[in-house]
Amino acid sequence: MCPKEHQQIIEALKTRSVQEAVDLMTAHLDEVKNRVIVAAKNAEMPDLTSVFTENF
Repeated sequence: MCPKEHQQIIEALKTRSVQEAVDLMTAHLDEVKNRVIVAAKNAEMPDLTSVFTENF
């Protein structure tokens, strides 16, 4: 989400355009969720054996 979109949410709140604010915020949260999912899929899985046996 770019700063322009943040401004759109603020303007919708200022003008009490409730449904517009809800729609913009929902779109924003969906975008954030999708970025997290993509990042998680692209992340390397650590070697759990070495993680848990490293200090033992």
